Amino acid sequence: CARYPSHSTGYAASQIQQLSQCTLAAHFNMLGKPMSHSEQLSQTMSCRIGCGACCIAPSISSTLPLHPHGKAAGVRCLHLDAKNTCRLFLSPSRPLICQSFQATLEVCGDTAAEALATLTDWETRTK
Repeated sequence: CARYPSHSTGYAASQIQQLSQCTLAAHFNMLGKPMSHSEQLSQTMSCRIGCGACCIAPSISSTLPLHPHGKAAGVRCLHLDAKNTCRLFLSPSRPLICQSFQATLEVCGDTAAEALATLTDWETRTK
């Protein structure tokens, strides 16, 4: 289930129904028992289109086409377009570290600002 709609500006009736079911399902585990708050936070979610926090806050030591020596923390990746979407997303040039990132509520919060704040904090703590 997608927590947020992908590449859309509005919801179709079928999307609203699906999101309602997803929201309900997100609070119960596979056995039908209510999940703890920490279990809910660790659930994966679809990337919030236009966020870009994971391409700004962390340092990336991998070589990227426009960052041959990696990318420093807090520096906007040169592969982000004006809408904060990755131009390398479907490219074989996209680094494994970027491919392996998985959005979760714990990391991304409810807004792009929350995601940027969390990832910046984690980057600072792990230096």
